[in-house]
Amino acid sequence: MTALDLAQAAALPETPNLDGAYPRLGSGGGERRGARRARGGAAGSCLASSARATHRTLDGCAISPCATDCRTVDLLVVGAGPAGLAAAVYGAAEGLTTIVVDAVAIGGQAATSSRIENYLGFPAGISGGELADRAAIQARRFGARTSVPATAQQLTRDGGHYRIRFADGTEASARTVVLATGARYRKLPVPRLEEFEETSIYYAATPMEAQLCVDDPVVVVGGGNSAGQATIFLADHVGRIHLVVREHRLDEDMSRYLADRIERDPRIDVLVHTEVRELLGDKSLQAVVVQDNESGQQLDNLGRAPLMLETTEPGVFAVGDVRSGSIKRVASAVGEGSMAVRLVHEHLATRG
Repeated sequence: MTALDLAQAAALPETPNLDGAYPRLGSGGGERRGARRARGGAAGSCLASSARATHRTLDGCAISPCATDCRTVDLLVVGAGPAGLAAAVYGAAEGLTTIVVDAVAIGGQAATSSRIENYLGFPAGISGGELADRAAIQARRFGARTSVPATAQQLTRDGGHYRIRFADGTEASARTVVLATGARYRKLPVPRLEEFEETSIYYAATPMEAQLCVDDPVVVVGGGNSAGQATIFLADHVGRIHLVVREHRLDEDMSRYLADRIERDPRIDVLVHTEVRELLGDKSLQAVVVQDNESGQQLDNLGRAPLMLETTEPGVFAVGDVRSGSIKRVASAVGEGSMAVRLVHEHLATRG
């Protein structure tokens, strides 16, 4: 008998996004959270979090998905994303006794997409959640059984069969196993990320996240299709969208149709070759510091365009000869000084 840790067996690289959206700034599977949002009026970001499903009782088994009293099945699928659900549909359709399990929820990372528009057969697009629900119904129609949540932890060979041990201590026996465990979000390597995940960082963009972020500025981080879909969806619900992309072009990892739509939308501010360096705020996220990887310049992303004469510090203005690009004239210095007072009032108004 040989034992294999499922995490090693799957050999899953951690991938950014949502196909691209990062935690709360926009990163996209297993955990359903994903954009960042700022509460209290300063800059932030949003992506989503989802409730865990409860166990479903399987035919002839206890409430645990695959208790030891279950018979050996032909096929056990670990992971209920698109790949796992497809395996379940085709396996059950071919007459194999099939069980599909997932540690979090049906649909995997795809279920967090607000709209998938380039999937065959849906010219008007379809939400990831609806697509997953349809696939699950189809699998059950052919006789496949589903159990969520059920966290598979160990795969052991036992003669001609395999035993899968779950986190609750139960086991399942199967003649064959399909690992479709997907990928985990790569979290942003910035300080205080976990602190703000409780209030302002999400890893999906669904109507739930849109409601949480309504009227707030949002930062979406990621250059893949999930980030693009999240950006377009959230633009209809939130105050302002900043899309932070590490790549030099928006269409390097994103489908051209999404990139074109984003570039044409005046509500979306795209920052290419840029990465998040710092998160600012007290109890909730109030600002996101990003850095241009080409110039090295750091910007305090306020969730709004910087005011005229404003420095990278919100509410700090530069006028007269000290300002970069000043023309060194008394008349212009006087004009800038008087103008700054109006901008101060505008800044204070946004702070409440």
